Amino acid sequence: MGYEKRLLMEAEERGFNSLDGAICTEHITDPHLLEAIGRRVPHATCVVCERYGSEDGEQFAVGLDDLMGPVVDAIRFLFEPADTLPWDSEDHVYVGPVRDGFDVIETVCAGALEDSAFDRIIEMMAASLHGDEWTSFGAPGQTEHLEFGWERFSETAKHSSRFVYVGDPGNDRETPGTSMLAFLHQLRVYVDGSLDLVEPLPKGSMVHRGRLVEGRGEVAPTAAALGPAPEDRAAANRMSPAGISLMYASQDPQTAIAEIAAHGPKPRALVGGFRTTRPLQVLDLTKAPKVPSIFDVSSRAEYVMAQFLHDFVRTATAPIIPDGREHVDYVPTQVVTEYLRWAPETPLDGIALPSAQSENRAKTYVFFFGPADVVDAGAERQTPRSSFLNWEESDPVFTLDSDDVELWDVVRSYDAKRASRWA
Repeated sequence: MGYEKRLLMEAEERGFNSLDGAICTEHITDPHLLEAIGRRVPHATCVVCERYGSEDGEQFAVGLDDLMGPVVDAIRFLFEPADTLPWDSEDHVYVGPVRDGFDVIETVCAGALEDSAFDRIIEMMAASLHGDEWTSFGAPGQTEHLEFGWERFSETAKHSSRFVYVGDPGNDRETPGTSMLAFLHQLRVYVDGSLDLVEPLPKGSMVHRGRLVEGRGEVAPTAAALGPAPEDRAAANRMSPAGISLMYASQDPQTAIAEIAAHGPKPRALVGGFRTTRPLQVLDLTKAPKVPSIFDVSSRAEYVMAQFLHDFVRTATAPIIPDGREHVDYVPTQVVTEYLRWAPETPLDGIALPSAQSENRAKTYVFFFGPADVVDAGAERQTPRSSFLNWEESDPVFTLDSDDVELWDVVRSYDAKRASRWA
């Protein structure tokens, strides 16, 4: 094999043509990119600031060839060559999303280089990159498989396998249980990963719950009346099945009212402000996740799950019409809640979600506590908690002071744009 042919084959395999020159490590702001490059060069001229090596041989720069290696690896994680898409022979275009080489280099390197170096280096790397057109469709780092996985998980939970998940997700033989477990295992990164989604709700924080009433005096302003229902009366909700009593609450009275307004026609709501007696660890799915560096190969799964979070929360909180089928439609989120409650290594006290009923998507909570954990201010726990659930939980978790109970008018609005005439 000739020398030139071998060079061409090597360039094709690595995905770029050789680049001369180097860049100071100071111009690279992503530590994971620097770590991935590894090798340093002592005698080179920086193509950005024209610095040359010092007399003591300080290794202050990296070669552009070495820089291109992890950059191309990241591109191959987020994009595929456009020729993997169907071709429209009539219009002479690919059928699907297409981006040019400069765009994909710019996307991958965003935030990884100093502003002063960005345009110059991006232009040089784009010129050396093999492949003028790329697509995100079907790439390993995209979330289409997770969106499909959620749809499949939901359908399986509702119609095929709801209570028994057995088998090894790594086995060739796939069952409804193994596919469900495979999807659920991916969600653990929201709790145990480095996305920074679990945060404390400080001691003394107030959350709100309410009940629809005709007027004052219909419901007592007590923890027993306004707190979570007893287990034998706990109805199915979005995050918990019938018979499992959890503490649903909202960050403000208005959101609490919006959450219960559709439960009946009564004109008022009695809303209580419950205070936490200790800090609680909450998985806050209203937060933007801390997205790992695309150059941190060990965190690629977390990178993908961070991108998926918005779509997951949107589908998990989509309004459900109470038409009698809601008990089936609730099942997928009930399973997810129970999994996140028990499976992760990080102990959780609850989950925060954007309210499906509030226009400003204020926080609504589901806390993993029942009526035994909620008492009137100054009272002690009346019913011992099961030692299986939490053997350390001896004191109540929420208290309600009668001064924090208020009567509100319920304002229900009619949205003509979302309504259709029944003929």
